[in-house]
Amino acid sequence: MTLTDLVKRVQRAFADNPERSFTARQMYRYLGEHKDQEKAAIRQILIDMEAQGLLKDVKDGKYRLSDKQPARSISKKSET
Repeated sequence: MTLTDLVKRVQRAFADNPERSFTARQMYRYLGEHKDQEKAAIRQILIDMEAQGLLKDVKDGKYRLSDKQPARSISKKSET
């Protein structure tokens, strides 16, 4: 799986669950990823998405969609 594919899957998970928050561990379980390389990539994707303002860290590494970023915008980005 490419990094781009993994980013799209993480974005889709948040778009499909806009009210839910995820830790990195919850996200890789949600996506069914078990390899260490994919787990590390997911952690970095969450950090990068927070830095871009797409997610906010609501409590100790638990992320949810930013109020500034509607779910549909993430969904559209993942389709391009």
